[in-house]
Amino acid sequence: MQAKPQGIKAYTKRGVTTYRCRCSFCGYRMPVIFDTRDAAESMLEQADWMFITGGQLMCPDCQMKRRKK
Repeated sequence: MQAKPQGIKAYTKRGVTTYRCRCSFCGYRMPVIFDTRDAAESMLEQADWMFITGGQLMCPDCQMKRRKK
């Protein structure tokens, strides 16, 4: 079974596009919904989320778990 690729996803409902962010490792979803992709990226940088190759994201908790190993 393959994991679904996570990261910044665009959702369109009734002609309005919003962006949501999810960790690629643990599946944690950031509780904030963004109006633009740029706003999402800037908030992720402020919240110490890490961008990984292929458009994946890593939350701060997963970063700490990876450092301990």
